[in-house]
Amino acid sequence: MINTADILTLIITKTVILSAAALLIWGLLALFRCRSLKIQRTAWLCVLLLGIFGAGVPVPIHVVQEKVAQEKYAAVHVPKAAAETVTDTDISAAIPAIVSPLSVNETSLPSVPSSVLPEQILTGIWLGGVLCLLLWQLTCHCLLLWKLRKAVPAAGNQAAEWQRHLMPSEKLPLLLTEHLGPGLVWCPHGSAVLVPHTFWDETTPETREAVLRHELAHFRNGDIRRSFLARMLVFVHWFNPLAWFSLKKLDEASESLCDLEAFGSLSGGTLRFAESMLALYETSPSVFVHRYAFGGGSLTHRVQSLQFHLTNSKESIMKRMFVSLAVLAVLAAGILNVRLAAQQQPPLAASVPKTEDKDKTKPQGGISPRTEYRIESPDVLTVDAHHLVPKVPYRLKTFDVINIAIGGCREESPSSVEPGGIVQLGFDLGSVKLGGLTLPEAEEAVKQHLKGGNIPKDSTIPSQLRENPRVCLKLVRMTDMEQIAGERRVAPDGCLTLGSYGRVYVSGLTVAECTKAIEEQLAKKLENPEVTVEVTAMNSKKYYIVFYNPNGNEQIQVLPWSGNDDVMGTVSRMRDCLGISGFHIEHIRPAPDGGQPVKREIQWSNVLVSRSGFGDNIRLLPDDRLILTPGKQ
Repeated sequence: MINTADILTLIITKTVILSAAALLIWGLLALFRCRSLKIQRTAWLCVLLLGIFGAGVPVPIHVVQEKVAQEKYAAVHVPKAAAETVTDTDISAAIPAIVSPLSVNETSLPSVPSSVLPEQILTGIWLGGVLCLLLWQLTCHCLLLWKLRKAVPAAGNQAAEWQRHLMPSEKLPLLLTEHLGPGLVWCPHGSAVLVPHTFWDETTPETREAVLRHELAHFRNGDIRRSFLARMLVFVHWFNPLAWFSLKKLDEASESLCDLEAFGSLSGGTLRFAESMLALYETSPSVFVHRYAFGGGSLTHRVQSLQFHLTNSKESIMKRMFVSLAVLAVLAAGILNVRLAAQQQPPLAASVPKTEDKDKTKPQGGISPRTEYRIESPDVLTVDAHHLVPKVPYRLKTFDVINIAIGGCREESPSSVEPGGIVQLGFDLGSVKLGGLTLPEAEEAVKQHLKGGNIPKDSTIPSQLRENPRVCLKLVRMTDMEQIAGERRVAPDGCLTLGSYGRVYVSGLTVAECTKAIEEQLAKKLENPEVTVEVTAMNSKKYYIVFYNPNGNEQIQVLPWSGNDDVMGTVSRMRDCLGISGFHIEHIRPAPDGGQPVKREIQWSNVLVSRSGFGDNIRLLPDDRLILTPGKQ
C-alpha cells in the first residue's frame, strides 16, 4: 500500500530544496551580474533538476550513541540454560502486578470509523494537478498536429533558400502553413520549422533569413528536448511559484541566446530584430502564431536583452569560471542528503560480567583498542620539538649574528650583537644600538646613525654617503632558543611547565590532545610549532593487591600499572615475597560509573594454561583489586 504521508513528506522536501536553490541562483546571478546566457540557462535547468533529484545521494555521518545502562535490571541474573526454557506464560505469571493495572478490555474500546486523512487529500490534489497539466500539454500538442495536416513542405526557391542555411549533415524540413509559425515544433517524423505563407510572401529576404536562423539556433541548441524536460519537471511542482519563475528564466535565456546567434553578427542587429518581430505581427492573422517566436518574454524585453548583450559582450573568463563553480556547488549541496547515523558505543570490558559458557579463547580484562590513555598527575612525559621558529617580526637579541652592508664603504660582513644590544659598524662608522629592533627598524637605525653626525670627523666616509646612506641587513644566526625537549612531570594541579613559554593544562587529556594543547601554547610565541609527546612513566595509574595472612591480618600492596600486567605475573611476584603456597584468588573491578563492582573468582589452574589476557589470566586495569586468601583451591 502506498504511504501518502511519505509521499507528502517527499514533495515538501523537494519543494524546499527547489525554492532554496532558485533563490540562491537568482542571488548569485544578480550579485555577479553574469551576462553569459549559457551559464544562466544551465543554472536554471539545474534548479529544476534539484526539484526531482535533490537530497538523492545519502551521506551518512556516524555519531556515537552512548548505551544507557539498565541498572534496575542488572541485579537479575538468569542462567543461559534457564533463559532458553522461559515461555511467555511464565513471564506473564511472573509479573501479574505490572500487567494488571494496565490491562484494558479490547471489547470496551469504541470502534474508530475509517476516514480520509489530510495527507491523503493533499496528495490527491497534487496528483490531480500533475495529471491535469499533463493532459493539457498533450491536448495542445495533439491540436497542433491536427492543424499541421494541411502543411506542405517547401519546394523550389523556398527549399533552396532554406537549404543554404543548413549544414550537409542536418535534416530539418521546412513546412509552409496557413497561420502557424514561425516556430520549431516536434512532429511524429521529427523536428520541423513552421512558416506561414503570408510571412514568406510579404517579408524581405533579410527578415526571412534572420527568423530562419533564429529557429535553426533552437534546433542546434536542442531547445525542444530541454523545454520538454523543463516543463515535465515544473509540472511536478505546479503549486510552487518559484518553479514557474525558474522555467520563465530558462525560456528567456534560451530565446535571448538564439536572438544573439541570429542577429548578433548582423549590422544593426537590434533594429533588424525589432523589424522582424513587427513583420510577424503584420503578416500573421492571429496572436497564437507567435506562441513559439515570442515564448521567451515580451518584445520590449527581448529587444533590450539583445541590445544589452551586443554592447556588453565581453566578460572575463575568471568571472565565468567562478559563477560556474558556484552553480555546481549549489547543485552538489542540493543533491547530497546529510543524515546522522547512530553508532552504538562499545561497552567497556569492566562492565561485562563473566558467564560460565564464555568462549575461553577470547581475551578478557584487557583494554579496549578504542580506549586511549588519559594523562594525569604525576605522569612523566617526554616532549620532543621538531620545529621551533620565532614568530615574525623577529627582534634582535644579544649574541645574534647579522650581516651588514653599507653601500660605498662597507661590504657585507657579519657582526654580532654585543651585550646591551650594541653592534660595531667599523673603525670609521662607530657603533649603534640594535638590540630589541626588527630588521627593518635596525636598517633605519643604521641610516639615522650615519645621517646624524655620529661618524668621527677624521673618517674617510664620503659626504654623499652620509646624506643618503644605503644599508642592507640580513639575519645570519639566531641566539639558541630555549629548548623544551626532554622529560617533564605533570604537576599536582594537572599542568605541564614549558619554561618561558608558559604552562599548559594536560590532566585528563589523551596523548594526541596533549600534543595539540602544547602546540597551541607554543604557537603564542613560535611560528607553526611541531612537537611529539610520549608517556614515559604512568605514575598516576595503580592497582592493588590485598593479602589476608593465616592470622587474619590484612596487607595491601600498591603496584604501578604498566599496561601489560596480568594475574599470573602479579601473583607470582606476591607469592615469592609472601612465601605462600596455596591461596584463593578473587578479582574485583570497580564500575566506571560508580555502580556495583564486578567480582570474579580466579582458578589458578586455568591461569597456568592461559596466555596473558585470555581465560582466567586476565589483563589488569587501573584501580583493579586482587584478593589473595591462603588456602587450597
